[in-house]
Amino acid sequence: MYKCPFCDFKAMTISSLKKHMDRLHLTDECPICRKKVHNVLGHFYFYMEKYNDSGHTLLFYLYSRRRLSQKEKQKVGKLLETVTIKVKML
Repeated sequence: MYKCPFCDFKAMTISSLKKHMDRLHLTDECPICRKKVHNVLGHFYFYMEKYNDSGHTLLFYLYSRRRLSQKEKQKVGKLLETVTIKVKML
């Protein structure tokens, strides 16, 4: 079971969780640092690559439209178990 990091939704597969996230939680604002961005996926990727930030890494994989490799799915599963996304309040 994979739990959505933003609500109580639980999915049997990562692809189902990705669809849920895309339908209900996609925005032009980063839910972690509250920056308004033109390309939220690019923003997640930048923080994943430059700062090795686990929250942005998790969101990059969950919002990515491409199919994840088995290795990436395992990484997402581990991140979902260990990462708490702390949303900054305005």
